[in-house]
Amino acid sequence: MKQNKLSQKDVMDLKWRIKGRQIVGVSLFWRYCVVPPFSSEIFGREIMAQHISDIFLWKKYLVLLLEDWAIVMINRPNSTVKLQGKTCPKEKTIAQIYLDDQQVLCFIDNRRDGYLILLPIPKYLKKGRTMAPSL
Repeated sequence: MKQNKLSQKDVMDLKWRIKGRQIVGVSLFWRYCVVPPFSSEIFGREIMAQHISDIFLWKKYLVLLLEDWAIVMINRPNSTVKLQGKTCPKEKTIAQIYLDDQQVLCFIDNRRDGYLILLPIPKYLKKGRTMAPSL
């Protein structure tokens, strides 16, 4: 599958399409990520466009903000993810990652050459701030 690179213009286009409720959130991954299509149910709930509060690029990653979680797609084929100096195992795991110097727990689901990371939204995002400081 060809890897597509997201630009800021692409993100703005996605924001417009989400605002218009023209797509469901999970279809974003099918178009822009190297991982194969996967279930749109995450933690038992289906992700629809109305569940997405914002979308942006964070350190070249596509981020979808949900009500309680942020979904981060790492679009790096043939690479490994290192957390705290340790290589992430090739199965579902709970690990720790630092987001803007804030340590949070994350759920990592390895999907072949891509990683789906679900991050609890930090407090500064819950308080209405929808853009990461290091964006």
